[in-house]
Amino acid sequence: MKTRFRTRDHPIGLQTLQMCVAAALSPLLALAAVSYLAPRHDARPDLAFIGYTLALTAALNVLILSLWCERRTTLGLSRLKAALGSIGRHGSRATPAPDGRGECPALMQAFNDVSRQLGLSIATHAALSHIDRTILGSLDIDEITRSAARCLRLVTAAELVVVVLNEVPSPDSLLVYTSLPDDPDRIGRTQIAADPDLLPRIPAQPVLQWHDALPLPAAVAAELGSQLTSTAYSLFPIPGSRQTRGVIVLGLRRACDLSTEQLDLVGDLIGRLRMACGTTERNRKLKELAHADPLTGLPNRHALLEFLARALADARDENTRVAVLFLDLDRFKQVNDTLGHAAGDVLLKYAAERIRRNVRDGDTVARQGGDEFALVLGGLASARHAGAVARQLITALSRRFEIEGKVVFVGASVGIAVFPEDGADPSDLLRKADTAMYRAKAEGRNRLAYFKEHMGLEAQRRTALYGELREALQREQFVLHFQPLVDLRTGRVSAVEALLRWRHPTQGLLAPDAFVPFAEESGLIDPIGTWVLKEACLQYRSWHSEGVPIPRVAVNVSIGQMRRSHFVHTVQSVLTLADMPRHSLELEVTESTVLQGDRAANDAMRSLSAAGVLFAIDDFGTGYSSFSNLTTVPARVLKLDRSFILGAARGNERGAIVTAMINMAHALAKEVVAEGVETGDQLELLSSLGCDMVQGFLLCRPLPADQIARFSREGLAARTPALSDRGECLTVPAGSD
Repeated sequence: MKTRFRTRDHPIGLQTLQMCVAAALSPLLALAAVSYLAPRHDARPDLAFIGYTLALTAALNVLILSLWCERRTTLGLSRLKAALGSIGRHGSRATPAPDGRGECPALMQAFNDVSRQLGLSIATHAALSHIDRTILGSLDIDEITRSAARCLRLVTAAELVVVVLNEVPSPDSLLVYTSLPDDPDRIGRTQIAADPDLLPRIPAQPVLQWHDALPLPAAVAAELGSQLTSTAYSLFPIPGSRQTRGVIVLGLRRACDLSTEQLDLVGDLIGRLRMACGTTERNRKLKELAHADPLTGLPNRHALLEFLARALADARDENTRVAVLFLDLDRFKQVNDTLGHAAGDVLLKYAAERIRRNVRDGDTVARQGGDEFALVLGGLASARHAGAVARQLITALSRRFEIEGKVVFVGASVGIAVFPEDGADPSDLLRKADTAMYRAKAEGRNRLAYFKEHMGLEAQRRTALYGELREALQREQFVLHFQPLVDLRTGRVSAVEALLRWRHPTQGLLAPDAFVPFAEESGLIDPIGTWVLKEACLQYRSWHSEGVPIPRVAVNVSIGQMRRSHFVHTVQSVLTLADMPRHSLELEVTESTVLQGDRAANDAMRSLSAAGVLFAIDDFGTGYSSFSNLTTVPARVLKLDRSFILGAARGNERGAIVTAMINMAHALAKEVVAEGVETGDQLELLSSLGCDMVQGFLLCRPLPADQIARFSREGLAARTPALSDRGECLTVPAGSD
């Protein structure tokens, strides 16, 4: 295959080539003329001189032309060298090489094309490097997106660049960045409400398709207004793991194809925007989790303290008041235990929504944990306004809730602390509002209470009591006393009830009323109750080994204990440890436990009853339980509350009530125990009515274990005939309390 040499492709111009050829031929022609003329004219000196002159002139011409050509060539190369240096110093802003005129035009043009591509590549990679450093460093989404928009404009030469980011600041808003023709370096930023119609219009994959109108929300187009001069628009999605994270829009005056290199660079920028958006969204969600309650979406305690600190600062500047409300749902545990934890979670969500609807937009509502909520009311002129809000909340939460098709009523107790009267520290105000809430519960629930200074002393006492109770468990300061239950048919002890006492190091022997209610509130009743159960069973084994005639021991258990998932296992383990027959243990539960129909408690009762453990309903008659409930509860014994025995006599109303209750209990095949028997008349009446067992100070006060053993052995045999013949009461043996 022949290769033709074409002068128009050569780096030296055609005119220069012709001049060089002419200069090279001129001395040859001069020499040829001299050689031709010399023989004919006898080599005249003037002709020789002329010939040599012509030859010298031709040589000089060649020299001048050679220098001129060299200068022309080296000047172009110098300009190329200067342009190359400019690229190294200024990148894409470098001055292009001047067009060659006659010499190296194609070389100049090719160099300028290469320089433009090289400068564009240098600028693009510099922008990508800046974006990478920002992602790894500050993760400033604004700086990253603005850099990407500038780079997009540089790469694609687009007149308009719009970048829309979804769910970066919040799930319900969009960030829109725009680069307009009038000022390419300025990137505008605006935040608009999320548009549900935007995402379906974005293609799933980057496809170069041109549109006649701006394919963005109307709010964006309206904001750009008259600055929109483009006639062709193309969309590039920013993909995400679950949904599209955003979109890039390029606007040009006319549709055109982007090169492979341009599309690759656009893809690089999309990848970096995707990474930045994903990391920003992940950090936002982590921050929300750290400052928000995951169940209700309300701020948590950490965020509440920040809000409260700002509210207090504003109140100091504006000379206003701030109220802190501590709210607790009154019967939440009952719902949680009877309907399950899932229903309890639903109730908390409904309650949170009602609380939000009944406060001002600027007020803060937070969840403290469990069923406790805290509110910050700022800008108050008087503390009375806080009371009005609290009453409104109590009324709202007292209305019915429908959960899983069931109607539920709860209510709320609210404590209030006010700045500056009650303090200026956020944590201190929360603590005082919490203290006031406990006072509202103690006064009957479903009400409010303002913090008073004496409540602080009460809170300190409660804190000290909590520590003392825990210490009492560790130092074995608790002891058991026992009170007998006497069978009226035989006059013998049929059971003993274990009663807890606390040998306080400074206050002496304390009855249960002084500390058991607080133990139930604080959660200490579980370890204390387990200790009572274990000690009572071990004492029964000791009596049994000594031959003391005590058939069974009764132990009071609270509904809080029975709700524990490990309660059944604990009872069975204690019985095994004491090597005690199941029917020798009687667990006493209050009538309110039966009335509430607590699922966990009832399941525990049925499970233990099936295993042989006996149950008694304590304080029967005070909870208004129906006899239909008694048919489903596995309780063999009903203990009539002392309030029915007090003042009862044959022929009066109380006596008639006692008679009816004993008869109905016997009809249900249950034994009846009368509590609080203190007089001989009461004992005679109960014996005549057919009451099975009696318990009270008339027979015996609560005694330590050794005295109960002596009472059981010595105090019954001689006194039973007197009881049968004369109706006299059993006397208390010497040494009783």
